[in-house]
Amino acid sequence: MRVEVDLPQVRGPWVRFSWRQDAPNPRQRRNHWSIIYPGVPLGQVAPELLVEVFLAMQLPAFLGTTGPVDVRLPLPMPQPVLDWWRHYHAAERVRLGPASSASGYRPLRPARGLGARVSGGGRRERVAITFGGGKDSTLAAEAVIDDVGAQNVVLLHGINPFTLRRSALPSGALRSRRTILAPYRRRGVRTATMLTDFLGNLTRDRTARPGVALYLTAGLPALLYHGCTEVTVSHTAGGYVVRRHPDGSPRWMNAQHRPESLEALGAYYADVLGVDLRPSSTHFPISEFVSFATLRHQYPRAFGQMVMCMRATKASQRWCLDCKKCAEYALFGLALGHVDPDFDYDTFLSGSAYVAGLVTHVQQSRQDGVRGNVPWAPAVGTRTHIAALYHAVHLLDPALVADRLGPEAARALEIVRDGFGQQPYSAVDVVPEAAARRATSRPAHAVLAAAQRRGTPVVTEMPDGLLDGDEPADMRYDEMMPPIVPHG
Repeated sequence: MRVEVDLPQVRGPWVRFSWRQDAPNPRQRRNHWSIIYPGVPLGQVAPELLVEVFLAMQLPAFLGTTGPVDVRLPLPMPQPVLDWWRHYHAAERVRLGPASSASGYRPLRPARGLGARVSGGGRRERVAITFGGGKDSTLAAEAVIDDVGAQNVVLLHGINPFTLRRSALPSGALRSRRTILAPYRRRGVRTATMLTDFLGNLTRDRTARPGVALYLTAGLPALLYHGCTEVTVSHTAGGYVVRRHPDGSPRWMNAQHRPESLEALGAYYADVLGVDLRPSSTHFPISEFVSFATLRHQYPRAFGQMVMCMRATKASQRWCLDCKKCAEYALFGLALGHVDPDFDYDTFLSGSAYVAGLVTHVQQSRQDGVRGNVPWAPAVGTRTHIAALYHAVHLLDPALVADRLGPEAARALEIVRDGFGQQPYSAVDVVPEAAARRATSRPAHAVLAAAQRRGTPVVTEMPDGLLDGDEPADMRYDEMMPPIVPHG
């Protein structure tokens, strides 16, 4: 397939990427998508940086075709940029050009009020949190604010609907402004927002998603404009499991979020863009259960404002009362003795499609003669989160909400408790010492310290190991993953 990429079209804070291709691409619905960076004057951003954003986001989508892909860019790009993104996205069969002889480029044009933000001497360290509003990014935000002060934190919030419905971006922006970001703005925390229809333009092929580049590279115009020197992601511990390729070699999951990959990305920014922006992970040693429990214990005000559910449609809604995220909020909360007076447990347990799937799975498993905790199934969700579900359901006391449930909801909770609560998995409520050693950034230390203040133990030997589906999880905390981008 041959692809001719157009020069990015810029209008104020809005940029449109488009291209022409001579064969169908099964991973995308149309040949264009856009990003809006409210408040960022994109006219001051180098066109090379916008082309780099395109490469970081788009290359996985081009891999949906068979055979080689020849991508002609609208301007010459330094060869190190082309090499980096081809290797980063395992897109070796994509040919990129034209290439320039330069070793790098300046991402921002010299201009009053913009270039000074990233080149001025003696400026403070400013940490950006990739912020969705859920438990993990909220814990990261609170711990880092405690550590460096609200004036030195930027919340980078993405609005990325999985639909091209015209109302999706405006309604997402309204909910973001009123419900997700408003509590932090009132506290004087700086926020930056990105709105894009990129994910809505994708078909159901999940492999077309750009991974961490959706924030750490697509977010560069906003991150540099706000003078950030560090940016964090908060993908939790279980996601770093190591699986096996058919030939038996290790398959490192969530490779782009691992500390070694983030450090390499920071080195790339420094060497090729001349930018001091250090990506790091706050949750490499922290499970989703520890994250939830730490937020509730250490930061109750933020816990009462977090927005885990991304499917609610009204600006003031915190929950859709239907999805897995709502289930996690309800079940983890009950496991910790928390009953939210504003959460409708009855409607959730009696009407949620996710809960209905759990109930069906338990009933079928019991008919098949399964005793104890039922096995993992796709209806449960992510393979590496099932141990946390087992543990939370084991701990929760149905009596906490008995007076708030009708017969149907009470019966559903009883079935879920029977199927998922037979055995605890206390490994989800500790921090592995080997993983904690890998969390070397200041934001990671801040989150780990908050977890320890909550009383979470750091252990050298894991009790009741983590799970990957129905198998023990292979974590390999002491082993370094081979680099995504080859050296030399």
